[in-house]
Amino acid sequence: MANINIMAGPGGGGAKEVEAFPFLPGLYIHRALDRPKSASLFNITHVDSGLAVLVYVPEVRLELMRMILGRMCWDLPVAAVFKNIKYYSLVLEALELLSGKDRSDKQEDRIAEDTEGKRQPASGSRWGYRRDVITPSFLIEAKTTSKGTFSVSIMDLAFIKRQAYSQGKMPAYVIELGPGKVGPANYEEVVVLPEQEIAHLLDENSSKKVRKATGRKSFSINRKQADWICSGNYILVETDYGNFVVVEYQVFLELAKRGI
Repeated sequence: MANINIMAGPGGGGAKEVEAFPFLPGLYIHRALDRPKSASLFNITHVDSGLAVLVYVPEVRLELMRMILGRMCWDLPVAAVFKNIKYYSLVLEALELLSGKDRSDKQEDRIAEDTEGKRQPASGSRWGYRRDVITPSFLIEAKTTSKGTFSVSIMDLAFIKRQAYSQGKMPAYVIELGPGKVGPANYEEVVVLPEQEIAHLLDENSSKKVRKATGRKSFSINRKQADWICSGNYILVETDYGNFVVVEYQVFLELAKRGI
């Protein structure tokens, strides 16, 4: 631990001395001054200049930030760092991952609450590949993106389908696209389910579009399609591992509440 000088910004009274810990050569971490200690949020600061590189980083994300920022040497004068586009690109990458991780956690928490299920520990780890949320009836994989399109891996669909059936459950692949016109926090959410499980429950008055994805590794869902699906319609996707339907999130919730 060491005392370092930081630039606290216009609302922080200028330069301040804080207790900090070495993070990477040229970088230290310290608690965010304007957040309660209970929040466990940290700032990553460039020691030579006292300028913040990243702020409000959750403690659980620090190692991820170390991996990203550690791809460049920060033990350099301020002019060599802050005028180099490569450092700026690293910071943007870190910010995108921080935003995505927070959004992913919130999505999983919300799905678990909506379905009266529970989040699985270490679901993001490939070891064992637990998936994200489990209920008495469903094994759920949750995906979120800030972009307007998402590519669904057909192999991943086949894998979760096999996993779920081995546990006597139905697989559900939830996709959150954003921002859109409807849905939580202006994001739109659709769910991919095996056709054989819910074909008899689909509204026969709903419009259907067929996507032929046989012989392909993936298919995409975009915001325009999500808008259409969230208006009470659905898409049938034909793959080498069976047919799947893409329905709106509320249809999935109705199934989850019925315990199907």
